[in-house]
Amino acid sequence: MSNAITFSKKAMNNLKMTMFEAIPTCNEGCPLYSECNYINENETCILQKRYISTIIDTLDKTVRKRDDVAALKMGFMILPVFQQLISFKMTAYSLGNNVMFGNKIHPVYKEIRETIKLANYLLDSVTVLCSDDREMGFLDGDSSYYDALLKNGEVPA
Repeated sequence: MSNAITFSKKAMNNLKMTMFEAIPTCNEGCPLYSECNYINENETCILQKRYISTIIDTLDKTVRKRDDVAALKMGFMILPVFQQLISFKMTAYSLGNNVMFGNKIHPVYKEIRETIKLANYLLDSVTVLCSDDREMGFLDGDSSYYDALLKNGEVPA
């Protein structure tokens, strides 16, 4: 699978950000190709481009620190993590209802949880997130949620 690998420059208000982009080319090798509404044969994946664009728009509205270090973190750390996250989510979606991998939960779900945790940490480092007192839960990557489902027989085999 070939990629359109580039360094692109984005402007977020007065903050100039360079970003490493490695969005894959749309082709039949994509796990969602047969169901995708954004087929763009032999061009960069529109689904991933829109996902990253949404993240950039959200960062533009919420980032409080606007300095060179924040720009570096966003372009070379935060956005690539979100790029990994959409790839993992696409893989998970392509599995359909096949959550299990042998007698364990498919590893892509752990990767999604770990990537979400990392994204939260990195976003907090540019003071995007507001701290709160709630317990870590399912959306924050708490693997005990899935373990409890599996123990109770609620996860399809």
